[in-house]
Amino acid sequence: MSVTALVCPKCGAPVRVTAAGRSISVVCGNCASTLDAATPELRLLAEGAAALSVPEIPLGTRGTLAGVEWEAIGYLERSADGDGWREYLLFNPWEGYAWLVDSGSFAFGAAILAEPETIERTARIGNQLWQGKRRYDAQVDLALGEFYWRVAVGETVAVAEYMLGSETLSMERGSEGVSWTLLTPQDPGVVETAFGIAPRMPADPPVPGLTSLWPQMLVVATIAFLALTLVDAVFQSSDPVEVAQLEVPINGTVVSQSAGPIDLPRGRNYVVIRAVPVEGQLDNEWLDLDYTLVNRRSQASYPVSAVAERYRGVDADGPWTEGVERPQVSMAAVPGGRYDLIVEATGQRWQSQYRPDTDQPDRKRLVVMLETGGTDASFYWLAALLLFLWPIILLIMNGDKPEQEDEW
Repeated sequence: MSVTALVCPKCGAPVRVTAAGRSISVVCGNCASTLDAATPELRLLAEGAAALSVPEIPLGTRGTLAGVEWEAIGYLERSADGDGWREYLLFNPWEGYAWLVDSGSFAFGAAILAEPETIERTARIGNQLWQGKRRYDAQVDLALGEFYWRVAVGETVAVAEYMLGSETLSMERGSEGVSWTLLTPQDPGVVETAFGIAPRMPADPPVPGLTSLWPQMLVVATIAFLALTLVDAVFQSSDPVEVAQLEVPINGTVVSQSAGPIDLPRGRNYVVIRAVPVEGQLDNEWLDLDYTLVNRRSQASYPVSAVAERYRGVDADGPWTEGVERPQVSMAAVPGGRYDLIVEATGQRWQSQYRPDTDQPDRKRLVVMLETGGTDASFYWLAALLLFLWPIILLIMNGDKPEQEDEW
């Protein structure tokens, strides 16, 4: 390749023109002024005002990609919708121009000379059909080196991207007309080796990029939750069994009863105890209930308490009732073995206009039911939260951008 060395008319710095006779403009690497490469004296087209950055691949560097030796002669920094990337213009005197796009990973861009056939959101090249991915406006934020058009900082082009597999077909429409480029991803290390730059460390994908995984994660979470449900169905709870009956005096003494034996067959057992008042409702009354499971062999005890209660009254809004008359309590991870259940109960009455106190205390008949197995319902709420939380967060974070077709 022949290189022409000229001088910038703005700052006097040397300027290289590699593709002399082909390049239309060149941007001074010292002052960022845009110069007319078609004139011998590099006529000043526009003075530079942007602060310059140093390209990772220095201009003038040569590297071989796909069996062709390319020289990096131009460098652009572009942006769209807050995202930025870098583009290198490559040149070979026999192959012409190509692009190397750096958006965190490299893609090689070859010019498509024959304009593809576009119908709605597709582009066709021969028998290959490309699907529309997204549209956006790309802006030039910085330009260095030489280009085949009159580049200017701030200029924008309308971009339409089409996808087929891992390749991207990019159409750019600007003041210079329409151009098509086929972008092919490059394997890690290929560009770095070709142009002699430092290898890049593998980076964790940005969080917004993970949002494209939310449908798969949602499916996995659903399968996991159904598996938990199946496990619970296999180890479903036993039918409730009546283990004790008590006559509990209201405003009287403590009543106690022992029931057993109760066999818990598993290594760890989930036990549910339910109190059911019979022969009439509680009426402004409550029953304090204390249950204790006692292992016959080890004498280990597992206590739990509940309250059966029902109240009624009248206020400014009218009659009201409240309370849980049939309380249910549970114990998780009770070791297997043979147990006795000790039940202690006391009854109290709340004095009100509906139920005046009497000298003769009432008695409430209480049945205690017990069942084993199954799983605490709160476990499923917690499991559902943990399983579905991350897919939901990913969906909310970026609206998923699943196909980005809304940007077309």
